[in-house]
Amino acid sequence: MRSGFTIIEVLVALLAASIIALMSFEYLSNVVNLETKVKIKISKDRDELNTGNIIRLDLLQSIPFLFKDEAGRKVSTPFFGNQNNTLMSFVSLSTSDNAKDKSKLRRVNYYIENDNLVRQTSLPNNKAVVLSKRVLLKDIKNYKILFGEDLSLLDEKWPNNQISNLNIKQNKSYPKLIVFSYSIEQEERVLILSTYK
Repeated sequence: MRSGFTIIEVLVALLAASIIALMSFEYLSNVVNLETKVKIKISKDRDELNTGNIIRLDLLQSIPFLFKDEAGRKVSTPFFGNQNNTLMSFVSLSTSDNAKDKSKLRRVNYYIENDNLVRQTSLPNNKAVVLSKRVLLKDIKNYKILFGEDLSLLDEKWPNNQISNLNIKQNKSYPKLIVFSYSIEQEERVLILSTYK
């Protein structure tokens, strides 16, 4: 009798090895795909968290500075919301800018450009001198921003034409709350902010 394996035994062994290799490949490719999805999700969540923190810091450092409009006239309130294609516009004291030849005051504008949330800073009385421009969130859809004194009394603009004179007389030139809702990749998000004023 000869020693060795028969052709049937070799074929069965190859079939078993092939099945194990195929299952291992599918498992490893699923792990790689899952890792990629998790990294993308973590990156997007980090961007959203950083955006909220940047806006909060700007609002915390905002000051009641009456900047000038494009015609050079002083405006009546230091904070504008959802006007002239800008989501928010106010003056903030910059602590992160080390430019020695310019004021530490910055006009901060938040606006949507090509479905991206953009933060732009300029000199307080000269919007044309752009000091920085940064995309905070990409590919946002269905955005809406509301302003008000509490969550039950929100309006799309600040100052609201109906209450702006009353607010200015009561020294309420900033909204107490800002609610920014938007969606990214069909996921609805809501960011509730305070002006700390």
